[in-house]
Amino acid sequence: MRRYTPFVYAPVLVKIQNSAQVAFRGLRMVRSPFYHLVVLDSRDVSIEDVVIKAPEEAPNTDGIDILGSANVRIRRCSVDTGDDNCAIKEGSRNVLVENSVFAKGHGVSIGSLGEHGTRGEVENVRFENIVFNGTRWCSRVKTWQGGTGFVRNITYNKVLMQGVDIPLMIDQYYCPASQHPGPCAEQ
Repeated sequence: MRRYTPFVYAPVLVKIQNSAQVAFRGLRMVRSPFYHLVVLDSRDVSIEDVVIKAPEEAPNTDGIDILGSANVRIRRCSVDTGDDNCAIKEGSRNVLVENSVFAKGHGVSIGSLGEHGTRGEVENVRFENIVFNGTRWCSRVKTWQGGTGFVRNITYNKVLMQGVDIPLMIDQYYCPASQHPGPCAEQ
């Protein structure tokens, strides 16, 4: 009997994984079928002068995602997507995002954290001199029910919001249909 996966994702455009002392500069990334740039289980990564563009209606087209990584610097980037402009996910710490512009999309997300009862931790993240232009949120923290962990020492300084729907959203009942078909558990 053949099994079908309910969701099939397209590939990530660029993934930096299990790496150290990486500099990623001056690239223009347009219309990725899925996430554009992912930093996974890496340290001492510098992302500078990157331009990312995706249609506003394109789902799961995150701009820059940081997962399980430390000492990441994102500078002078322009991210215009249909999903998270920048997402700082589980296990990430010591992240600096500065002098960047985020347009359309969902703004900055911390998480999602704690899916399937797991522990999620994000700490020491600083956003400095950021323009949010027409994003759904400026900052959103997403946690699943039943998970544990923490989000701490997140700092925003010199943030300009233009046409932002919701400046701050803390969602402790995160369960999007795109990632979880069927009803969400009550935990």
